[in-house]
Amino acid sequence: MACSYRASNDVVQAILNAYPEAAGEATDSGSYPLHLLCDYGSSVELVRSIVETEAGVATVFKLDRTYKRTPLQILNGRKNLNIFLRSLETIRTARVRQRALRAERAHGQEEELQRLAQGVSEFKTSEFWQKAVLLMLVECQSSPLEDDDFTDAWILHACLVCQDAPPSVQEFAILLYEDQLLIPDENGQLPLHTAAMDGTPSLLLDILAANPSAASERNREGCLPLQFAVRHRNRRWSDGAGQLVEAYPAALDEINIDDRLYPKVWSRLSSSDVLFRAIRTRPQLFLSATE
Repeated sequence: MACSYRASNDVVQAILNAYPEAAGEATDSGSYPLHLLCDYGSSVELVRSIVETEAGVATVFKLDRTYKRTPLQILNGRKNLNIFLRSLETIRTARVRQRALRAERAHGQEEELQRLAQGVSEFKTSEFWQKAVLLMLVECQSSPLEDDDFTDAWILHACLVCQDAPPSVQEFAILLYEDQLLIPDENGQLPLHTAAMDGTPSLLLDILAANPSAASERNREGCLPLQFAVRHRNRRWSDGAGQLVEAYPAALDEINIDDRLYPKVWSRLSSSDVLFRAIRTRPQLFLSATE
């Protein structure tokens, strides 16, 4: 009742203190408190209060009975779409400008780079994003949150592996935490390894566009992202495998490809620059004779 009628933080917290199991109780229509908070609107603090309980954590994965949606799906559907899309475009533009400035390596650009970074960081404080982060972190860990869970690297990895996260939300995370793309998770996997292994094509391409150098990075077992991509049963050339080759042609040296297929691989490279880089880095790949 308190969540349905947007009661104050103090009221909801008092109820949880008296009976924490209430966070795991559903209404007759099949909605849990977390569904109600995401549907009717609430503060970030209220959502945090629910997911800090064991009973509340279990409801992050549950579907409401009427529309079959998780809390994150409800929250995403209730966000102000116009504001979100404008924010996404603003961050995209800022990141493109940052990359251009770094490529130029011009002196005197530090102030603009810092201003752009601060502008991007401001979007981390939006109410929608803070709620979404709470839900994705809980889904990733399946346990109540602790203070050390809120590092940028943890947040980025949680957004990438969250099954309920829409592509636009994942892109938002990649753009916000772009500087974390070369930080491995607890299993030694970079975000690009994770995306190549079982992510969507759009997720893989977004990460690669944000940081192409990640294509040459290895995980704890010494595997490159391309090695995961070619193992993916539905991963096609245009779904990221080709872009991984173009970002780091030398990766082909570690993939078992029949000699007769190499001409087809080379013909798919997008430009002569990429082909030249492939020849320069791994000339032995071009010495195999075809039959």
